[in-house]
Amino acid sequence: MDASYGAAFVIYNTAFSLGYLIGPLIGGGWLEFFSLPSLLVAYSFFLLLAGLPVLAPTGKGQPAR
Repeated sequence: MDASYGAAFVIYNTAFSLGYLIGPLIGGGWLEFFSLPSLLVAYSFFLLLAGLPVLAPTGKGQPAR
């Protein structure tokens, strides 16, 4: 293993940990002002938007076999 693997692992773990820290703060703050169903709808739209790049065409022609 080389240093780039370690650096990638650190970045991944840091992003994952920040998500665990920030997610509940945002969700709890949302629930202070809005209802749970509105939080779930907002989260579903966020997931849809985050997943759109996966469905975007790459312009490279046929998929690899």
